[in-house]
Amino acid sequence: MKPIIGIVGRPGIIFNKYDVEVTEETYKNAVIESGGIPITILPPQNISYNSIAPKDVEKLTMEEMNNLNRVIEVCDAIIMPGGFKTYGYDYYICNYANMINIPILGICAGMQVIVREGSNIQLEKCPTDIHKSNQEYSHSIRLDKNSLLYDIIMKEEILVNSYHSYYVPNSGINNISAISKEDGIIEAIENPNSSFCIGVQWHPEKIYDENSQKLFTYFIEEAKKYRKTK
Repeated sequence: MKPIIGIVGRPGIIFNKYDVEVTEETYKNAVIESGGIPITILPPQNISYNSIAPKDVEKLTMEEMNNLNRVIEVCDAIIMPGGFKTYGYDYYICNYANMINIPILGICAGMQVIVREGSNIQLEKCPTDIHKSNQEYSHSIRLDKNSLLYDIIMKEEILVNSYHSYYVPNSGINNISAISKEDGIIEAIENPNSSFCIGVQWHPEKIYDENSQKLFTYFIEEAKKYRKTK
């Protein structure tokens, strides 16, 4: 049976008029191609997130947390996707998923959520333009040979795309599994205390090349393993 992969919804706007919480098709397609069933995890508060700054959103109530828990527990793995803003519900989902050991794949802003959840780490402006580029492959990254990410991809260096303006500074962060070859910016992290928790700064779902396929396939296999424990 295929595992259910929850993709956290991101606030946006359509037709220059309507606020929405959405999943980009590239995430959906990568999950389907890799053998999973994608669903969108919607935020639980009765507000228009796109119209409110993250700092002005009220904290989740206990009822809203419990509602999110029920949705998360339906899933066999979670994708924390990229986006321009992250909200309290992102960090709550990441925390609860880690607590019950659901596999997590964080992408771009999703990786930043994994790193910053429960910490005071502040993002910094990227020093070069290679990290925000329309090119299919923007720059190279080096993988740590002692990391799970290396075990999955089996390459010391790969080319990646890049669409972010801010990055997570290396301020004592443990378990860094890849860095940018050009400027040393953190490109991937992992949590060895979880069954599977990897965050990548690039967008593997948008290029879905050989390296992306390896990462998503491994992620889906971990979701299958988790499903069997339920």
